Amino acid sequence: PEDLVRRVLGLLPLRGVTTSGAHFAVLWGVGRDHRHIEAQRHTIRDVKFFPQGGRFVTAGADGRVLVWSATHATPVLELVGHSKSVYAVQVFPDGERMASVGRDSFIVVWHSRTGDALQRLDLERAGEKRHQTLRILPCGGRLVTGVPEGNEGGAVVWDLTSGEPLLTIRQPPRIPMMWLEVSPGGERLATASRRHAWLWDAASGEQRGLDLSGARAAGISGIAFAQGGARLIANTLDACIVTWDVHTGSRPMMGRCGPPPKLPGRNSWARNRRIKSLSSGSGGFAADAWGDLAVAFRSTALTVWNTTTGEVIREMSSPWGVLHVAMSRLGDVVAACGRRLTLDEAGGFRATMMTAAWDVLTGELLYQVSGHGPWMPWFGKPCTVELGF
Repeated sequence: PEDLVRRVLGLLPLRGVTTSGAHFAVLWGVGRDHRHIEAQRHTIRDVKFFPQGGRFVTAGADGRVLVWSATHATPVLELVGHSKSVYAVQVFPDGERMASVGRDSFIVVWHSRTGDALQRLDLERAGEKRHQTLRILPCGGRLVTGVPEGNEGGAVVWDLTSGEPLLTIRQPPRIPMMWLEVSPGGERLATASRRHAWLWDAASGEQRGLDLSGARAAGISGIAFAQGGARLIANTLDACIVTWDVHTGSRPMMGRCGPPPKLPGRNSWARNRRIKSLSSGSGGFAADAWGDLAVAFRSTALTVWNTTTGEVIREMSSPWGVLHVAMSRLGDVVAACGRRLTLDEAGGFRATMMTAAWDVLTGELLYQVSGHGPWMPWFGKPCTVELGF
């Protein structure tokens, strides 16, 4: 694509947005100054860039969806169509439409230029409610929602021509769906919980359980498709990379493993929330546009892997604890955000939001910025970093 060529030639700047889990964000760019922006009146739940990188969209707990200019750091559209918090937002491949899913159990498809609501889909028509994850299938004519709030429910594939649910997939009872991904061609879906993973045919709903032996002790912390959809890769809490052939389900184990991080609390709900904060949906794992490279983190260490060979491409270290990672579409830049906590004079917590970006080829630190935000509990979404291209 033209934008990809411009990015390779250095004509299209690499921009990023870091949200603090509160009502503000930092818009930054490699080699550029950063800007603090007031993104929502309440907590930002999700942020996504448009394909061309010139705009980004935020979804907030106040039910608003805002489209921003990445050049001027100002909102250009305010979309009102949800009565409750918006969980997730996605931009269609052509950049002309967006979709959002909210706590009101509605999916809204928007025109990205005018802000008009083109469609409203009711999750209750598919026997579901309160889905927290949204993915667009590559053809642009279907989307899938999943990862229900709570432990019950599944994922639904929607046809945007008829506005009807085409397929509902459900994991076994009492196994919460924590991650949902779509293959690059849109022919397969992948879902996972902490100790289980499945592949699904996006047309028929036929499923295949995947072997997690050797990785189940630590548990999954993120999934992604790789090599054009030929493999599914997962990161585990003990820093292993696991891959499966999507056609046969065969699995080699790759990567070095270490002790899993300590998870606070004995309550399963609390532990699952903590695991989700380390997840691909919340940022513990990210891949490039083709899935050939992937980055994962444990505490302050970031590792970039070649998903074909299992070779470690680059290891980087952060001076603060990492909570979320992102990788550019070309796989040449890795960004991370985290928080450093200190006590203020009143004895309360002061949280410093940190963002950094590294060159994958050299390991050089390209950019670092800090900003202050209110203290958020550990089980929330402390920060999110998103790269524009």
